[in-house]
Amino acid sequence: MPRIFSARINKIWLKAAIVGSLWASFEIIIGSFLHNMRFPFAGTILAFSSVGLIIAFIQVWKDRGLVWRAGLIAALLKSMSPSAIILGPMIGIFSEAVIIEFCLLVFGRNLPAYMFAGGMAVLSALFHKIVSLLVTYGFDLIIIVEQLYRYLIRQLGMTEGNPEILVGSVMAAYFLAGMFGALLGYYGGKMALAGQARNIREITPDRESRFFKENAARKTSPWLLIFHLFAIVASLYLLNVYPLQYAFIPSLLYASFCLYRYKGSMRSFRKPSFWIWFMAITMLAAIFWNGFSSGEIWNKEGLLVGLKMNLRAMVILTGFASLSTELRNPIIRTVLYHHGFANLYHAVGLAFSVLPGIIDSIPGVKKLLASPVKTLGSIVEQASDVFPALEKEIASYSPVIIITGNVGQGKTSFLLELIELLKSGQLHLAGFIARGIHENDDRIGYDLEDITSGKTCEFIRKERTANWFRHGKYYFNPEGIRFGTNILEKVDREKTDLLIIDEIGPVELKGKGWSDIITSLVKETGLMQLWVVRNHILKRVIRNWKIGDILILDVEKDVPAAAAGSVVRFIKEHRK
Repeated sequence: MPRIFSARINKIWLKAAIVGSLWASFEIIIGSFLHNMRFPFAGTILAFSSVGLIIAFIQVWKDRGLVWRAGLIAALLKSMSPSAIILGPMIGIFSEAVIIEFCLLVFGRNLPAYMFAGGMAVLSALFHKIVSLLVTYGFDLIIIVEQLYRYLIRQLGMTEGNPEILVGSVMAAYFLAGMFGALLGYYGGKMALAGQARNIREITPDRESRFFKENAARKTSPWLLIFHLFAIVASLYLLNVYPLQYAFIPSLLYASFCLYRYKGSMRSFRKPSFWIWFMAITMLAAIFWNGFSSGEIWNKEGLLVGLKMNLRAMVILTGFASLSTELRNPIIRTVLYHHGFANLYHAVGLAFSVLPGIIDSIPGVKKLLASPVKTLGSIVEQASDVFPALEKEIASYSPVIIITGNVGQGKTSFLLELIELLKSGQLHLAGFIARGIHENDDRIGYDLEDITSGKTCEFIRKERTANWFRHGKYYFNPEGIRFGTNILEKVDREKTDLLIIDEIGPVELKGKGWSDIITSLVKETGLMQLWVVRNHILKRVIRNWKIGDILILDVEKDVPAAAAGSVVRFIKEHRK
């Protein structure tokens, strides 16, 4: 029975794509500003800004579940960061979204609930920072901070300090900042809802952008992903359980391997601030580990503790950077796409396509600081106008019919029988067929045959031929590529009911063969196409191009006679 995969995306995911893209834009623009100004508490300020944005947006779109979806999309877009140590910020963004969503679910949608949710979300930035430091440096950091605190109290002439007051004051400051951010967002959203902040620039999706595009230059491996998970756990175990002299070499070797293999992802290790912090941790541990109880200013045990903490930090930073790179593996994306996350997959792609336009539309930080409520209202109102553009974008994706099966299973034979049935139904077909060429019952290659004219051209052979390029065990004729491309380029779009391409394979996934012309053809919404694709790369082909609804014919499960009826109905339903 032919299967149909729908390109339609749930509306809440479509809205989340817009909010997530805007959230990521805030992270990029405000984060860059804070970084360039070398502002302290950058993470807290970003959390404050995000709270204002989200609370403003949920005044316009009140869909339950919108916030956590938007946070997930924003976190994934954050992975575009040039620095690959992104898991921490990604977790932080998603945590804020989950906290706001949970508070709204429990306390409802009203101003007190918004302010409480905002306070908790910004407060989570403080906890996230503390947890990050503990994960990076271990619980030995608590002892050093405690001893440093006691030392400072004594220097100030106080008999004893009250850390509860200090911690409570810091937490209260974070919570109040979140409440204030939510208040600004609330009034900004109301202004957008009333249409009082209108300053609209049209934002359209960039059809050339591909968040999930295959990158041949980026080498990833699922085995390395598993290796890093094991190596991080093993290294931390050694550092926690055994003396430094036993844990030093294995941990240093792992960190060195990551630094060597993932050079482009280790920019933080080239910054002077990292090594200044490295020295500071070592010095503080050496001085304050025993709280001067030994009578020495420089404590050997503390020095070893400081070195162990820094070695742990190197393992965490290099290991997480490596994990961030390996998580971009196409296999991970395949698992997500085909195990209930197709909506997320499409939403992230759409969010990425409008990201440049949204970034360009956001006013500068100075304007946001000068008039936060009106600026937030304008941003939300403008972004919400992107929704119809995305709906139109999805509707424009070209539907495709795909014949699939394993190598040697009869895909071309199935196609030839189907072509005869479709022609008898008065459908006008164009394109080409790859006919197998045999010698002594052994397939030695393929020739292309023009469906319209019957002309043929040598295309693929097993034997090496001068000036032909190689892929796998076959050699490809450049003249055959030109022959097929010419057929596809000169197809009569007005008279053709179905354009056939036999076949799309690994060569096209690497940007060669018919890749460019297919990219051009899928933009032609009035032209229905039929592709022949091997079963083991079917999912990758579907993801590689922005296509709409898909009718899949499996040569193992379907028969041409029944498939012909499904094809005719599919063409009629999607004819524009």
